[in-house]
Amino acid sequence: MPRLIFKGDTNETFGKFLPTPIIDSIIIENVEPDDPVASSLQRIATVLGQPAIDTVNLTKYSANMSVFFNSDDNFSIDPLIEELFNYSTDSSGNNESLYINLYILKNQIAIDQLKENKFALKSLASPIAGADSFQSEFEGSGLPLSNTDFDIYSGLEGISNQVISIPFSDFEDKITFSPDYDEDGNPIIKSSYVTITGYTKAFTSIENMTIFACVSTESVADLLRYSDAIFALNFSDVSYENVVDNNNLSIFSDPVFIDVNNQFYPNTPLQALNTKYFKVENFGPTEIINSLNALTSEYRDRALTDSMLSEAIDGIDYVIAMYSNTSELLPRLNRYKELFPSKSGATTTGRLYERFRIAVANSNTTLLGQEEVVKRIFRNFKLIDARATNFDDISSVSFDETLTDSDFAYPLAIESNVAKYVPESSSKALFPGSTEIDSGELDRLRGEFTSLLDRKMRAIRNEGSEFFTKLELGGGRLRNSPEVREVIRKLADFADAYALNFVDDYNGWRFYLKAEDKEEAIDMVNVWELGSVLQRLTDDLGAGPGSTDSDAGSLFDPSSWSPDETEFGISVRGTPTEGFYSEGKGLRHCTTNKQIQSLVQNLITDPLTLSVPKRGDGVTGTSTLRETSAGDAEGVEDYELSIDDIVVDGTSEGVSFPLIAYLQENIGTIDLFKHGLVDSEGKTVGVLLVKKPYDDIYAGVKELVLGAISATLDIDDDLGTTVLDNIIHDTVIDSVETLIENHSSAMMDMFEHPSTSPFVGMTRDERTIWAYEWAKTMRIDLEASVTAGIGTRASLQFYLAQTFRIAYSGTNVICQPAFANYVSSVDIAEPSSILGVIYGDWPSLQARIADGGLDMEERYTQANLSDAILSTFSELADSIEEMLTEFMDEALEYFSDTEYDTGGLSVLSNIDIVVKKSGFFFYDMEKYMRRGSFISRFVNVDRMLRTMGLSHEMLNNAVQVAQVHSFNLTHKTNMILNSPASTDYEKASDPTDFDSMSFECQLGADGQVYKQVGAIEGGFRYSDFFSTNFLDDSTAELGDYNIEMAASTYGVQRTASHLVMRNYNFTDFADSALYGEQTWRENYRLLMYYYQMFLDDDKIFLGDPTDTEYSNNKVMLRYEIHDSSYHVLNAIIQKYIIIYEEFIKEYVEPASESCAYDEFNMQFNSFFVEGILSKFPDARNQPWYKMVSLHVLYVNMFTDLFNGSNSLMLDSANSVLDQIKPETGTLEALLNFREQAEKFYEFLLVINESSRILANEICNPSRVIVESHQSGVFDVKSPVVDFVGDFTDTTGTPDGS
Repeated sequence: MPRLIFKGDTNETFGKFLPTPIIDSIIIENVEPDDPVASSLQRIATVLGQPAIDTVNLTKYSANMSVFFNSDDNFSIDPLIEELFNYSTDSSGNNESLYINLYILKNQIAIDQLKENKFALKSLASPIAGADSFQSEFEGSGLPLSNTDFDIYSGLEGISNQVISIPFSDFEDKITFSPDYDEDGNPIIKSSYVTITGYTKAFTSIENMTIFACVSTESVADLLRYSDAIFALNFSDVSYENVVDNNNLSIFSDPVFIDVNNQFYPNTPLQALNTKYFKVENFGPTEIINSLNALTSEYRDRALTDSMLSEAIDGIDYVIAMYSNTSELLPRLNRYKELFPSKSGATTTGRLYERFRIAVANSNTTLLGQEEVVKRIFRNFKLIDARATNFDDISSVSFDETLTDSDFAYPLAIESNVAKYVPESSSKALFPGSTEIDSGELDRLRGEFTSLLDRKMRAIRNEGSEFFTKLELGGGRLRNSPEVREVIRKLADFADAYALNFVDDYNGWRFYLKAEDKEEAIDMVNVWELGSVLQRLTDDLGAGPGSTDSDAGSLFDPSSWSPDETEFGISVRGTPTEGFYSEGKGLRHCTTNKQIQSLVQNLITDPLTLSVPKRGDGVTGTSTLRETSAGDAEGVEDYELSIDDIVVDGTSEGVSFPLIAYLQENIGTIDLFKHGLVDSEGKTVGVLLVKKPYDDIYAGVKELVLGAISATLDIDDDLGTTVLDNIIHDTVIDSVETLIENHSSAMMDMFEHPSTSPFVGMTRDERTIWAYEWAKTMRIDLEASVTAGIGTRASLQFYLAQTFRIAYSGTNVICQPAFANYVSSVDIAEPSSILGVIYGDWPSLQARIADGGLDMEERYTQANLSDAILSTFSELADSIEEMLTEFMDEALEYFSDTEYDTGGLSVLSNIDIVVKKSGFFFYDMEKYMRRGSFISRFVNVDRMLRTMGLSHEMLNNAVQVAQVHSFNLTHKTNMILNSPASTDYEKASDPTDFDSMSFECQLGADGQVYKQVGAIEGGFRYSDFFSTNFLDDSTAELGDYNIEMAASTYGVQRTASHLVMRNYNFTDFADSALYGEQTWRENYRLLMYYYQMFLDDDKIFLGDPTDTEYSNNKVMLRYEIHDSSYHVLNAIIQKYIIIYEEFIKEYVEPASESCAYDEFNMQFNSFFVEGILSKFPDARNQPWYKMVSLHVLYVNMFTDLFNGSNSLMLDSANSVLDQIKPETGTLEALLNFREQAEKFYEFLLVINESSRILANEICNPSRVIVESHQSGVFDVKSPVVDFVGDFTDTTGTPDGS
């Protein structure tokens, strides 16, 4: 066979001073109970009082190693072998041959220490604390146990690191050497395998484990007497293999460095600043460190007095100390220069920085000139897992014996109930019942509903009228309301305050006298005759200057005068003083007769007038001024209207009427004073005014206001006549009439036209809520109407103002017209318009009769009546809402559970209502196949379906639903669906291919269930009957509908009760739950069955007659399953047997022939490799490829070795394939795998026989299991849709009353 050619620096590879052992392979095996080490370990445990050691918890490993030596053509190998490997002793009797050593480390910290530095060899070879006493106890037992046995036990129990040290001389008779050549043709001497066997805990309990190999000059124990450094110098370089990494076999090696010749580089390379790695033999850390030490030595003396410089040098030293033995030295130095304390060339530290920077850059440049190496990670093919698997102990099945029938046959049905309408014209077979209602009910029910509506609306109308009549004086509801009292109080307060402008506040009277000035007035009062007149007037009026009270005498009675006193400004001599006049104590002079005349005309008689604006002029609907020069607002304000324009024969639209009569209605006048007149020479020269008491003024105002709002029922609608009467009556009564009209129209429309009724689709409770809300809405509309008519009316504004009257003195007008809130040409359609009134203005008098004159707000006031009316009206609104609610309570009976109306009677008298009861139920075939089938008793079906091709198809054929029963116990029906599998398994290739369905009605079900009906189709709903397209022309005015037109438009379809399997899909269902490209939608076999049957509508609530919204049923499901998966299991096992036997015959036997492999290294020779590959060129047909693939799949299906992990399966298959295939495998690995496959082969034969025995017990002669799965009885409750009520044989109203 061709010799192996070695390339690159073989000194680095094989070791410079001592040969470095190469670990060729590590074979991992189980420890058998008869292994000699088992008894030894058991004795040790007994001596130490420790628990017994079970060999199941042990693992045996064998490390196969070899060593290489460089040589040349003149070199003789025999002397070297004799010196290094043959047994010889020194003068002390010590073996002088080399020792080969294994360190088996399971602590990750220790593993990392030894990988980084072989100086750790000594510390790791020493027993851990407490091991000495353990050793003494063992040695003192007197048992014939070797130190090797104890070392094994110590390593198992963690007492020490496991170290095995064996002299090469022990292999003297076993080791052989063979030559190879390097790339230059120089001979290389290679030893045959040196195998060292050890024991450790089972790998399942080990987190990490690495085996290190090295050669030493003496045994490890003998070398412990030296220091760490001397100890390490007596060892070769260390090679290692990771065995366990994070509780798993180490499939991949640690990262290694490879040079350009693809050879392993054993030293630590150095990383350049470009992140690439380079060899360090010619230039590396040593050279870099030397150059930096030489640089820093120049500055160390100066650093003793320069703290910044000292800090910089310490930083360089720190980086060297931390990273000198790593690949990162140069990048770390480069990073440190950025941390220099100072970079300024003006400082010593800055100059060091510059030289340091150059040194690092130069080192990087030199390193880039060295040979580059790259980091690689390789698959570890040196680990051979030869542990024999006891498949019986780890067999895996998916069968679950705890599952019951209902875990497969789910006690669940998703059901709907939809009303269907069968026209009477259908054939007898399709019209099994009778029409819902007698057509004679039509007129009677229409009359009943209309009568109810009329009666209730008449009651509401009477309530409105009665409420209105209560506004009469005798009613008192509005008259006594707080709002009306507030209006009266406001007006009375104004009138009282107005009167006080013309009398003195403290005594309530004043005497007005014609005089040129106040002195003349005082003189005139001193005349005894005038005093007598005033006394008389005082006596007549009950108040005035002649009054007498208990504390002061009469003003004009000298006998009552007291010396040195003044009363009312009159001196003790009885002569009025100036104070009587100037202090306003009762006297006021008027300079002209016109003033006295105005006083008499405007204060003594009707000083204030209560009025309201009119709504219009009775003709045009507007209040307008005549077309005069004062026909605009400015003219009004400037008093440019003539008296004729206002009060005498003004014309508008040809109607002769004073303008003031168009603008306002004067309700009445109020007297404020009692008075007495003093005449002289036929003229009035004095007036005594005495203000009436507040209560008298209040009573006068009250009488006017209450009279104004006492409307009568026979009011004329002429807008030009009365005002308040019309507004209150028209607004309230008209609003009530509008409510009645709107409500009646809506109710009749709902009754006559159900398709637009808001009750469509509502439950009884929802209809009740709607009815109450309807009553509230009508009340809100009523209030809004009244508010619009009352609340914005300017004509409900009371004005109490100075009376406007005609007053002449020659040609001079004493009283001018003034306008309150007047807007010319007002459109009454605009609620925001303000209509005012005309009142009197006395410009020539006011300055004399009132102190300082009267402001505008002192001449008139206003008060609105709308709040009082609206507040009182809310009581009527409450009453009407209550009456509407009462009506709706009764009317709902005509809409109860149906959109029943006059048109509905014509419909119901021509159709039969049936209910289509339909739904879905499910059988979990997937769960049965995985957890309950015959094959699941022997195989993990979950894994089988995931990894084996066509497994879904195989199980589809093997497991069939032969028969499905759907029992409705409430309605006594049984639907049966039969599959070909029930009679002929071979025909059952399609699980959806059913060959028959039967529908059985049990005794007592007659009249409940129909096998077929001829219902109107096309998604037809009950409301569709009432389309205007289907109105009967001959009786359209009655709301009758033509059923034949509806049936013709939508079509009548023969529909049968049936049971069938249905395909389905989950909307937006997560599809990521299954492995690989499989999805739940496509692969999870949850069988869904659809059923439908037709019930007579009067039987739909048979399950619970008290529940008229939901149909309640008792249901049971039964499935007959035919399971022939025994045949699938048998076929699977036979497949393995065929592949295994082909593997043995076509590959194992030829490979085992002596001419097929190299006896030295057990690798297959090129002759065999070429021959076998030419026979099987296609990988998929190669027996080793098929065997490994099938073996891994089957082991995963039948056992828990891989726990279903796809990655573990793949890694195992690749590892085994690389170890046994001709190109890379060895005969040793092939025979190990053959042993594993053979054991599994025997395991399958046992399963095959066990399954055959079980099949004979539980299967029929065709090896088919016939099982019956029942759901048990369960409740199904579902609403009834579009069901308007059961009217069959009805003799009363639709609600059955």
